[in-house]
Amino acid sequence: MKILVTSDIHGSSRAVQMIRGKIEKMAPDLTVVCGDITHFGTPREARETIDSLPGLVLAVPGNCDPSGVELGVAESHGVDLHGNTYEFDGIKFAGFGGAGKMFGTIREYDEEFLGENIKRIIQGADVLVLHGPPYGINDLSQSGHAGSREILEAVQAHKPMLVLSGHIHECHGIVREDGITYINPGAARDGRSAYLEIEVATREIRDGSIEMMIDS
Repeated sequence: MKILVTSDIHGSSRAVQMIRGKIEKMAPDLTVVCGDITHFGTPREARETIDSLPGLVLAVPGNCDPSGVELGVAESHGVDLHGNTYEFDGIKFAGFGGAGKMFGTIREYDEEFLGENIKRIIQGADVLVLHGPPYGINDLSQSGHAGSREILEAVQAHKPMLVLSGHIHECHGIVREDGITYINPGAARDGRSAYLEIEVATREIRDGSIEMMIDS
């Protein structure tokens, strides 16, 4: 299974164009969008953004996506993964958007709320799709660690093989720890994405890389 991972589009038409180019070049089986589809935009804007990306798209909202953006995703040809699960080729994806309270943006949650919702969907998940990362992993911002301890606790307890997140533009990277691979692709607005392959039969991640996108 080939997966293109992107995040933090922030309403950038240039970013959308680059993601389209990457999809057309790499032909992934699915594309995952880890939030901040818009920059305080509308459900219509979110729908149009997802509909402009070819192929299967799974998406969660980010901390800069107002309430209702997930409805725009649901109205598109993509899959609204916020608080939901989705199975593709035997791999179970679970997702939750938004982020922990830190920057005073529009979709930030307290730790208890995050913990309750992650624990509700993570059971049996192979891939956890987030906007805000777990605490201490791909989460170091200029203001300090921005990740959630509740999410980290749930991940350590249930051990999905892959955790995808965005939110912290400056902390893109791949971390492998305790049998779990964590990926923050960086901001699509800055031209970044990630690519990986999963061997479905063995549940092994065969490849993973952070890549710059090029305008088509």
